[in-house]
Amino acid sequence: MRSSRACSPGRARRRPPDNARIPLTSFNEKDIYRHWETYGGRSIFTGRKNYLIISPGKRNSGGGPDYLHAIIRFPDGTRRTGDVEIHKTTAGWYQHRHGTDSQYGNVILHVTAGGNQGAVGLANGGTAPTVLLPPPVLQPGRRPCHPVTPAVSPGRLAKFMRLLAEQRWYRRLNPYLTLDKGGLLWLLAERSGPGQIREVLLKSWLEAASSARAPRQFIKSTLAALEFRSSPVITSDRAGRINLLSALAWRLLRDELNTVDEFEKLRRLTVELTALDLAVPSRPYLIEIAGNWLLPALEAVTGVSRLAEWHDLPRGWYYSRVRLLVARLGLSPPAGFGQQQALLEWDESLCQPGNCPACIIAA
Repeated sequence: MRSSRACSPGRARRRPPDNARIPLTSFNEKDIYRHWETYGGRSIFTGRKNYLIISPGKRNSGGGPDYLHAIIRFPDGTRRTGDVEIHKTTAGWYQHRHGTDSQYGNVILHVTAGGNQGAVGLANGGTAPTVLLPPPVLQPGRRPCHPVTPAVSPGRLAKFMRLLAEQRWYRRLNPYLTLDKGGLLWLLAERSGPGQIREVLLKSWLEAASSARAPRQFIKSTLAALEFRSSPVITSDRAGRINLLSALAWRLLRDELNTVDEFEKLRRLTVELTALDLAVPSRPYLIEIAGNWLLPALEAVTGVSRLAEWHDLPRGWYYSRVRLLVARLGLSPPAGFGQQQALLEWDESLCQPGNCPACIIAA
């Protein structure tokens, strides 16, 4: 017979509801650091303002602010580079007397897991805004969605979509900012598709670079190293993709990457490959390479913004996730690449983690 103590309702274990959030103040500060590092390329919404975390910065192993050289776009549209200090509560800034410490004079954002969100003073007489870092979701779940059109004006929807597209661009750009040429080559090799050939592809590029004097010779050497005709993991439909990636690798290794700075020039590259009797990839794949690799790499290499070119690319493939979201929210199908990327970001940053309070419908 079970005891009444064991069956006491007060002691029953309750399953957390869907979309429950774990208060960040229940974690230690290093756990909050790890959560902050996931915000590269994401926005923190504070009331009607949003701070776009282009790069969360580098964790500081010495004295001073927790993160150095962060890049943040502020609500007024300005992009600033500086330091970030993180506390469990806003009171930590004052308890540690950072406001009178010159080491913290370059702090541009104070991030907390709890407390008020007032600006904090700096030793140099300036101030830094305080933002509340949203806690992680315990058990993601989907909430019922409603059509957007009756609830949101076209102008506000367009503005929100542009914000989501920019957020996705900076998430895409963030990994490229700290990569050397070898890292860029590896990311390019990842675009080939089959994981089994990435290391072989990268090795063949590096080996062919020392001997090949022309793009055709470079690509032929790459295909020979991959044993293209006999390999079970490379089928004939991959030929065009590998040829295009190898042509881009050739230009990167010769420091000529910045000569291919528009989607139209990427299309011209396929004409050059055709003239060499080499297969070329489909147009949607060209768009994917331009949007997901070429333009982010170009901005990282040259320092010149490619956001406008990226946003205005043609749409390319129409993803099933986007189709579902369009149907669920009653939206128009995306007309271009930037709009489709905004819808992917809507799904990944708002719908999947259950981050409904930041959604334009809930707000």
